[in-house]
Amino acid sequence: MIRHEDDRRLIAAAQADPAAFRAIVELYYDPVFRCCALRTGDAGAATAWAAAVFARAQTEVQRYRWDGRPLLAWLFSQARALAAPQPQPPEAETAAARADLARACVEARRLLGRVDAATAEALVLYFTTGYSFEEIATLHDSSPESAKIRIYRAVVKACRASAGDDEG
Repeated sequence: MIRHEDDRRLIAAAQADPAAFRAIVELYYDPVFRCCALRTGDAGAATAWAAAVFARAQTEVQRYRWDGRPLLAWLFSQARALAAPQPQPPEAETAAARADLARACVEARRLLGRVDAATAEALVLYFTTGYSFEEIATLHDSSPESAKIRIYRAVVKACRASAGDDEG
């Protein structure tokens, strides 16, 4: 897991040298892609959205001011600022490289139904990047207990949906 000090160094490096932004993309592409895939339910649209997030972030990085929050929170805010692209057929190599992940995200999306952006982010952070409830709470300006409840409720909803129980 990335520590906040590491995030701060990554931002400083990218601000000093635009080529250093590549390290941010390499480190955070997968969680951003997963969040986009969970929100869109389509691998092609998620790939396009994630690319747009990093393109926007690269232009905005010079204005970034460290506030102690994880870099991933800022990247998710960039995603929220952009509209999700319409589903398009993915490129062959991109689809092949991310097929299993995309299928898992689509299935998660189907099971969860439409969840709000904060819940989708919390689920991605908790289950795919290993963030703690405390770290998720920091990202969403909430308490660790709120983050835990948000994730628990989403998981219960998914379990009921997969069992064919549409209640709750």
